Amino acid sequence: MRPIVIVGCLFFAAWPAAAWSQDGTPSVLVQRPTETETAVTTAPGYFEFDGGVLLAEGLVETPATLRIGVLRGAEILASVSPIVIHDSGETNERSGVGDLAAGGKIWFLSQGTTMPALALQGLVKLPTGEDAVSSGELDYSLTGIATRRYGRIVADMNGGVDLLGRDKPNGDHVFDDVWRVGASLLWMPADRFSYVAELYGRFVPDQDLDQVTLNLGLLYEVNDAFLLDGAVRMGVSEDASEAAFTFGLTKLFGKGIR
Repeated sequence: MRPIVIVGCLFFAAWPAAAWSQDGTPSVLVQRPTETETAVTTAPGYFEFDGGVLLAEGLVETPATLRIGVLRGAEILASVSPIVIHDSGETNERSGVGDLAAGGKIWFLSQGTTMPALALQGLVKLPTGEDAVSSGELDYSLTGIATRRYGRIVADMNGGVDLLGRDKPNGDHVFDDVWRVGASLLWMPADRFSYVAELYGRFVPDQDLDQVTLNLGLLYEVNDAFLLDGAVRMGVSEDASEAAFTFGLTKLFGKGIR
């Protein structure tokens, strides 16, 4: 029950809104380097790409996501890591293209005087990757998202669950549930630079596994449609990995975008 209580507490306290540049074209949305999602969706007729590199002990990934705005308040997306390398430090190195995840996000409540903007995101992970790095199973993910902006401060809060498929030794197919909660705070003290801090947790009740990480990052806005980012991730629970580093970019494409 603990993850459910945490999700409830986060949404009770939940807090960027859609950003548009001065020439009337939409601005790039901050999608990286945090794991927490924003309730804001890509503008209709535009698409946004974000990609980067994740470096951790025994792991290298190159996550990339494409988001397409299809309606006001709705987007579809697809995500994959073209390069995944698992290295145990001996001769057991596994590498290849990772699995593809696809789905969409729907924004259903705009930010009000007291309420945050709210959205719901659903994903299906398909076992399309190479055997060395693919789970070989269908996985499902559902995430509730709350976003609120106060001037130069933006907060995102998420709560969700992953259903990870696996085959038991007796041949039965089951799903393991992984509960997720996350909260990130973005501060924009200057026109180009932003700082972000995030606390993100994954909880696996059946395995008594709690993975909580603290992420600290920096973003640089090259222009209204192009962001660069970098972050360090530190484990704050016993089950979390000690440290990881990520850097990447986010780019918006569409009519009127330079």
